Amino acid sequence: MDKSFEDYVRCVEAYLEGPLRQLIQSLGPPELQESVLYSLLAGGKRIRPVLALVAAGYAPAENFDPFALNAAEQRAFAHASALECIHCYSLIHDDLPSMDNDDLRRGQPSNHKQFNEWAAVLAGDALNTLAFQLTSTNCDVAGLENTAILSRCALRMVAGQFLDLSAERGSFLQEREAFFQPHADSEKMQLLESIHLEKTAAMIEASLAMGAVLQGHEDYSAYAAFGRGLGLLFQMVDDFLDETQDSSTLGKTAGKDKKTGKLTIVSLLGVEGAKDEIQKRHLALKDEVQRLPVKDGVRNPQPMLLNLLDYFAVRTS
Repeated sequence: MDKSFEDYVRCVEAYLEGPLRQLIQSLGPPELQESVLYSLLAGGKRIRPVLALVAAGYAPAENFDPFALNAAEQRAFAHASALECIHCYSLIHDDLPSMDNDDLRRGQPSNHKQFNEWAAVLAGDALNTLAFQLTSTNCDVAGLENTAILSRCALRMVAGQFLDLSAERGSFLQEREAFFQPHADSEKMQLLESIHLEKTAAMIEASLAMGAVLQGHEDYSAYAAFGRGLGLLFQMVDDFLDETQDSSTLGKTAGKDKKTGKLTIVSLLGVEGAKDEIQKRHLALKDEVQRLPVKDGVRNPQPMLLNLLDYFAVRTS
């Protein structure tokens, strides 16, 4: 990814390490704080907060000071960080033994392996709740709208995880297959897309929609639609990488999808078929990003969103 993306990530990391760390350290017992910060500050791509800041028209400052932001910048970084809080909470819970049962996350032990299961559950709960404190503090019209967007999309993410686990465990998918047997493959693809639209795309949709609200759009539907497509592409690439990369490259356990019999783009289309589908969706989204509306006087987010789209499609981890 190019330097401009790294600049956004640098600013996000500084905000997480600075004002957000201070806020977390004012809440709850030290052991809870440690578990929360362990996952929140473990690195990662920071895709969701970066997307929100890009869509908002924010330009990374060269000498960024997270403690010297004006009111608009404070709101933008609080809302962007709320997205990362929701994302990190979902990863903590996804890794639990009762869910995806993964011991590795971002190249280090999962939260429940580093601490214990109940501490991980409560760390996720804390991050989930903290997100809405960030969007609703000093709430104006944009804050109210973004709190609503975040809550809707976070609930959809939970529904998607439920669908994903139901399909993986077999009973839900078997019932659908029995009813739609003549069109089993197409039904599986529809089910897969419905899972991806909720589990992964919902929060990427939220990132673009919340950024558009911060940019000043009352109608953010074009950004939300682009976010849905981008989220689908992102998850398809994730499925592809799980099949084709190793654990050290991914920073999480590779090959789990195939081992557990999970429904993925690769299990339906094969490696080459999945690659072709990813390329087709990538090209369609290139056209879509150039039609996004931009408010007068706001930095045009289209070039950076196009760069991010290309990165999503060709990333290797």
